[in-house]
Amino acid sequence: MQNNYLVYPIGRFEPPAEISESDLIAWMERIGIFGARLVAVLEQHPQMDWSRPYRPGAWTYVQLVHHLADSHMNAMIRFKWALTEDNPLIKAYDENAWALQSDAQGPMEDAVALVKALHAKWLLLMKGMTAEQWKRRYVHPDGMQERTLAWTAGLYAWHGDHHLAQIEQGIRLSDGQ
Repeated sequence: MQNNYLVYPIGRFEPPAEISESDLIAWMERIGIFGARLVAVLEQHPQMDWSRPYRPGAWTYVQLVHHLADSHMNAMIRFKWALTEDNPLIKAYDENAWALQSDAQGPMEDAVALVKALHAKWLLLMKGMTAEQWKRRYVHPDGMQERTLAWTAGLYAWHGDHHLAQIEQGIRLSDGQ
């Protein structure tokens, strides 16, 4: 079993009981700057071997960055469904199976560019949402859980931070720190 800190270096997602406007603003800001933060971390380590796992038994750094693009694309689509349909049942996907596809082995720069563009577009969408739209819901097939778009924004702000922390942690471990 992996050390919990290696798997969740910033802890698990714990949303507030009541999501405030200031929570939404902070989450949108984190989502909006995530692409730049990812680029900054990767560019600080030009000699890093990104084709190796970021921790024992995990995906490679390349797969992880492609996962961020895949996961956050799915999140944006969930936003669009919830904004245009009443309580839609979304499609789940097998993250590990997606990480084994040929595109997840492709150039990391492509995934980074996609994350940057996607987050810019997603931020535009979120900034235009009304208070009522943030309350819109979709149904996740895993346990048929209803999730609001406000909750989802928090989850994906955390998700980006979570994987960025894993990348930074892997870099520190490879440097022997």
